[in-house]
Amino acid sequence: IPLVYLNYAQTSVGDASTITDFKAFIAKARLKVPAEANRVGPIRTICARNENFFTAIYACVFRRDHAIRAYSRNTEGRAFASLAACVPTTCHVLEHMMDEPGIWMGQPQIVVNTNVSWIRYAPLWILERVPEIYDCAERRGAAASDVDRWRRHTLKAVPKRFAEIYENDAAGNAPYFQAARVLRRFKHLPEFVDVESSLCDTYTSAWERGHPQAGLSPHVLFPNIRHRLPRAGLGKMMLGNTRSLVSVDNHSLQSLAASQLPAITLRPNHQNGWMLATASVSRLFTGRCGLQKPRD
Repeated sequence: IPLVYLNYAQTSVGDASTITDFKAFIAKARLKVPAEANRVGPIRTICARNENFFTAIYACVFRRDHAIRAYSRNTEGRAFASLAACVPTTCHVLEHMMDEPGIWMGQPQIVVNTNVSWIRYAPLWILERVPEIYDCAERRGAAASDVDRWRRHTLKAVPKRFAEIYENDAAGNAPYFQAARVLRRFKHLPEFVDVESSLCDTYTSAWERGHPQAGLSPHVLFPNIRHRLPRAGLGKMMLGNTRSLVSVDNHSLQSLAASQLPAITLRPNHQNGWMLATASVSRLFTGRCGLQKPRD
């Protein structure tokens, strides 16, 4: 058997040396996944029995040949900036073992301590790497319904980590994160509407502050939200769409052509782009609508 995959219980203790009553310690451990019957089959059919998709080495019992390959992969690179740099076991299983036979041990076999040393990378882990693992597992044969179970589970943590990466990014995770990608990976879930407003508020605040990872207008990323900002800064999107241009935010065509849309919602580095866009709009309507340029 190439892989035995273990269910487990977990606890969180800051200093493991303080544990003296091991029976009590084990009894207090919480199950992430309820105990269930063992399963045998292709690894693609058991990979979603718990949330970690082979990221936790303590849950993976590899046959020797696969263990050598899984634990000798190149992990160079910035921590948590890629799957290869942080979860080599997951990379190996998803790339090379999904059609191999495996065993899922449904009864918890071990107790683990989740007081990890890499917590400063948690925003990047939750927002980028874990969703990437889900996508990869599904592409490699895991059932979409099984993977969505864990997407819904992870979605609950997204608003907190989304705010952290925009507002308190002491670890410098933001350059390795893209809001649009995060939204794309979760927005198909019915539960996404429960967190969408919170994410939009966080992103809009970052956009107003000129955060480098908030370059797109909130109207673009959150089209279903009733925004508190005027719909400004969308000249490039509207070019060639006369219906939108005529009625945008109740401003007249003349105001639009004269660059009189309110600039208060535009970041300074967008001002020039907006002026160029409105000039293009003016030229566009002069040609399309037969408008005459004012005489000098």
